[in-house]
Amino acid sequence: MPTGEIQALMSLAYAIFCLSVQHRLPEPLIKRLRNKVQFQGAYYEITVAAIMVRAGFMIDFIEDLTQDKSRCEFIAKHKSLGVELGVEAKSRHRKGVLHQEGKFSYSNAMKGDIEGLFKKSLTQKPMGLPYIIFFDLNLPATPHIVWSTKPWVEDIRKMLDDLGEPSTEYPDPYNGLILTNFSYYYGGNEGTAPPGEYMIIIPNYSEVQLNTPEVFAAINESCDRYILIPSEI
Repeated sequence: MPTGEIQALMSLAYAIFCLSVQHRLPEPLIKRLRNKVQFQGAYYEITVAAIMVRAGFMIDFIEDLTQDKSRCEFIAKHKSLGVELGVEAKSRHRKGVLHQEGKFSYSNAMKGDIEGLFKKSLTQKPMGLPYIIFFDLNLPATPHIVWSTKPWVEDIRKMLDDLGEPSTEYPDPYNGLILTNFSYYYGGNEGTAPPGEYMIIIPNYSEVQLNTPEVFAAINESCDRYILIPSEI
């Protein structure tokens, strides 16, 4: 088994390969990936796009030359289901991790702490399309902690509870929140890569209905096998 840093590198390389098979990566995205300051956001955008491609979607990146931030990352259309979605990807920065200044504090950073990212993502919803949002928690994996008691799970549950229960009168603006923690690099270069974690939250009421449960089944399967890289590659 590869070490954490090697697994992270291999996963990124395979994600780029999957996207390149469909079409060439946008030049602005490539430039961001080469920039230390912008690397983390580009890394996660590629990760999410690859998850969607492996789930059976075609990806249409939104290249915004005006630097307008009020739009999602890309539009995804499922090849067999014909469903079209707006997709946003946001990665939580942590001190001392992925070129960020400072020193990582395990005790201070184990909560999800994505409320700011969540609020920003709601302003980037595309008009008239179902909308799903991916969040990268960017935390060490905690396989020894029961899911319901993981600090980040409790933190995100409280964030959503504070917003109130969605209803037909007050639906949520999104169709799904997908929380991922494929932070293999925390394993360093000693021992094997830590496991990945993810959770999918689907509201009962959304502004734009998505009556195709197969969509989330495909995304769930793609997340479930994210760490797997075919030996043929």
